[in-house]
Amino acid sequence: MDVSGLPALDALSPGWNQIDPGGMTTCARGGAYSFFVRKTTSKKLLIYFEGGGSCFNAATCRDGANAFDASIDTAFDADNPALKYGGVFGLDNPSNPFKDYNIVFINYCTGDGYMGNQVVEYQGDGGAFQVSHMGFVNAQTVLEWTYQNFTQPESLFMIGCSAGVIGSYIHAPFILEHYKNVPTTLVGDSGGGYLDGPVSLIRNYGILDLFPSWLPQYNEIRSSEFLRSSNLFIIPANAYPDAHFTMLDTTEDEVQGSLISLFDKSLTMKTVLEKNLAEINAGTTNFHSYYGPGNYHCITMNPVFYEYSVNNTRLVDWFARLEAGQPVENVAP
Repeated sequence: MDVSGLPALDALSPGWNQIDPGGMTTCARGGAYSFFVRKTTSKKLLIYFEGGGSCFNAATCRDGANAFDASIDTAFDADNPALKYGGVFGLDNPSNPFKDYNIVFINYCTGDGYMGNQVVEYQGDGGAFQVSHMGFVNAQTVLEWTYQNFTQPESLFMIGCSAGVIGSYIHAPFILEHYKNVPTTLVGDSGGGYLDGPVSLIRNYGILDLFPSWLPQYNEIRSSEFLRSSNLFIIPANAYPDAHFTMLDTTEDEVQGSLISLFDKSLTMKTVLEKNLAEINAGTTNFHSYYGPGNYHCITMNPVFYEYSVNNTRLVDWFARLEAGQPVENVAP
């Protein structure tokens, strides 16, 4: 990805900056793509993968289906981190473990979980229409800019919210391969409810040809017709044992629950979450989770981040230990 024409970190103002990379980046229906950078004097870096739904067929991808965010509107806090105030974006909160961090905020507007590099044609009731599933390209462009401008951060935190959970784990091998000697923690916020299912749901995006070529573990996904969702978390965790992989969820999360019901009304968010966590914990040694009751989606953007507690362990304290590189325990009801 050529980012040579983009402003360098040194040219940015302190605080939040919007960068419009152009080139091959795009939103789902052809709108312009942007990302945001918060510049501080710290040597620490947080990369945040935004959420925003998904689509995988004509019914969910059509204009008006409201299954995913297809554009970036920087006038609203949903797409503009400079307007956010909750969770890790409460930068004036003295309890925020990331209040001094540089932040690269990767916006999301392609409906593909950051897994796409293709324009896909769907056949709807009103005829054919195209969707630019270019989330992989968008993310890799932002990451290339990040590599060039944060050459050796003191520490690295990655957080993915909702669809950004898949994005953060999909792109983690590329990031960890680049920052090989940087202490790194990844948090998947509100993504533990992903169902197993047919590989065909993600094949259209192009991801099967985009998995890291240096990790043969992905060959099982490439060659199979069935995707066990926990493998998307297990494979990068095992490939990079020095990094710390984590998951954060609430058991009544209605956003994830509605997606689960779309495929199987007999399942609950809690059932799917606990099944996935059991598989990931059994398959890794560097994974921890925090989950509890409630209907919170993307709690790392929510003011309740500072108040939420499960079994006398406050979420913000659990994060503070992660940020400090200290050991944590699995937290559950």
